[in-house]
Amino acid sequence: MRKFSTVAAAAAVLLGLASAAPAQAPGAPYDFNGRTIRFLVGNAAGGVNDTEMRLIGRHIVKYLPGRPNIVVQNLPGAGGLRMLEFMSQLDPVAEPVIAQVSSAIPFQARAGALDGVFDPRTVNWVGGFLRSTSICVVSTRSGIQTYEDLYTRQVTFGALSATGVTAASLAILRQGLGLRIQAVYGYDSIATIALAVARGEIDGTCGPYSSYPVTLAPLVEAGEMKLLLYLGAEPRDDIPVPYAYDLPLAAGQAEFFAAIQAAVGFARPLAIPAGADPAYVAAMRSAFDQMVADPAFIAEAATLNVDLRYRNFAELEAMTAALYATPQPLVDEIRVFLFE
Repeated sequence: MRKFSTVAAAAAVLLGLASAAPAQAPGAPYDFNGRTIRFLVGNAAGGVNDTEMRLIGRHIVKYLPGRPNIVVQNLPGAGGLRMLEFMSQLDPVAEPVIAQVSSAIPFQARAGALDGVFDPRTVNWVGGFLRSTSICVVSTRSGIQTYEDLYTRQVTFGALSATGVTAASLAILRQGLGLRIQAVYGYDSIATIALAVARGEIDGTCGPYSSYPVTLAPLVEAGEMKLLLYLGAEPRDDIPVPYAYDLPLAAGQAEFFAAIQAAVGFARPLAIPAGADPAYVAAMRSAFDQMVADPAFIAEAATLNVDLRYRNFAELEAMTAALYATPQPLVDEIRVFLFE
């Protein structure tokens, strides 16, 4: 019977997978029969990222010949870096894995911070869900009526940390669009930020749309907060406020705006290490493409608020090429702006 389990400690998993399956003949279809595939997550169990990987694991196995065992391994720490360091030490042929890459990782690699650990140009991208929509809300007590007020009036927005998508969203609004938003970092969750807004400690926030129904929507419905605008990889018809990327840019910011979009647009794609069996890579890509059209997968994803807008491996490769084509001075500017 197929097993689906969580393994938090790397050592325990390594012991359980000590006997690798025999090598396959070159050019033969990948045989998953009797194999165990590790799904690596750089976050703790129970969070949004972990939930998404478990969802994928439950459904992608239907499209893998031989229906292998799927083991979800949580390796939280350092914004996904601990997971990448662990993956870089594995034999990619003998120990088949697939990893969920943090949104900030490709840009950090481009900036030279991950040499020897992760290279977006050599990794085998599989696909991923955008999950990059960020919706911005402001307290009604602030007196802000529309985003246009922020060209002349300053507000404070709460954020989780000075890195990642939340910080990038605020950077886009401040530098790319010229809005007067002061970031207050250090909150541990969007729910905590929502409480801080309700208490009047800060004026608003830009949070992931996936958590909006639970954390921010109740305050909007109660009239304590109002929607301002949203950011994301593409416009949406279901959010009734302006799309930030359609707004006029601040003077001289076109290059910065394009570069920062390239830096944060990956969301959380799935990757297989460089050097993996090409047949394994091809099989996982094919299975992922089939899975995203599976009605059962679509139905369960809807219940979990997983954004089903999807990028395949070719799109991720094109995004990687665009990221590495970004001029070095712009890379340095964004690195300082987001991560230092």
